[in-house]
Amino acid sequence: MRELPAFIAIQREYGKLGCQVLSISYDLFGEEGATRESVTPALEAFLAKTGVNFPVFVLDDDSPMQLEEHFDLPGGLPVTLALDKRGNIVDRENQAADKDRFVEMLERARQAK
Repeated sequence: MRELPAFIAIQREYGKLGCQVLSISYDLFGEEGATRESVTPALEAFLAKTGVNFPVFVLDDDSPMQLEEHFDLPGGLPVTLALDKRGNIVDRENQAADKDRFVEMLERARQAK
């Protein structure tokens, strides 16, 4: 949550250069019995209130485990990945970080060949 303003600013600044911030929500796993129908209104309201200007995907079913395996994620949040145009991970941050670190990651992704 503390990183949202940095991601919003980065999307605003770098989106026009073809870069894209994407976010993944684990909201369906926050409380027992949660359904897409039960979490979507609150999530949409939160995104609108905070001015999120990038796509947010909501994981469901067994997708967290598949995602964690595919990207070799440590299992904790937050995790930020920088991917190049081909989808290769070129940098990662396995803890909270600031805008300067995210810009560094983004620049590494932009420069990847």
